[in-house]
Amino acid sequence: MPLAEPWMLTMDSAEYLCNAILALTHKALFNAGITAIANLRDNQNFHNVQTHEHLPMWGSAFSGIGVISNRVTLQHRDTGGCLPWYDLLVSAGTHVAANINIPEAGATFSYAPGTVFLVCGKLLSHSVTEWVGGERICVTHYMRNMIHERLGVHRPHWCMFAMYSRFCTKKFREDHGWI
Repeated sequence: MPLAEPWMLTMDSAEYLCNAILALTHKALFNAGITAIANLRDNQNFHNVQTHEHLPMWGSAFSGIGVISNRVTLQHRDTGGCLPWYDLLVSAGTHVAANINIPEAGATFSYAPGTVFLVCGKLLSHSVTEWVGGERICVTHYMRNMIHERLGVHRPHWCMFAMYSRFCTKKFREDHGWI
């Protein structure tokens, strides 16, 4: 992977900002993510977990990063995390307008370039069905429960449960036993 190292170095300052946003919004999740990455760095064969040679350069509290380029993102839930964990989505590119839809909250949010959006992606479905003009890039950041579990890292709970429940529809709250 000859391109991994330059890409990781280029992303370093952006990842610092993403880490700061996570630390401000869900400190326990940030701490768990940093602990998991540190455990991997300190003992690269921790519980038979094989790591990549570029792990020492990994600058994110998140265990995974993906890039979606010029694609419609159909309504979906993310499967690898935990219900109360945030996925951090960064909207980038040259497009001039887009919206991200969160049906369970009955909400649509502006998702223009430069927007950082946190969503409990395993709990709340989300989509971006169109954008206006230019290139649309989404850089997704997520944590995998399996990694935290394997490393024995504490699984953080909701940062502010009441904040989520009051914005969800009554049916959604009933379906999940919240009322």
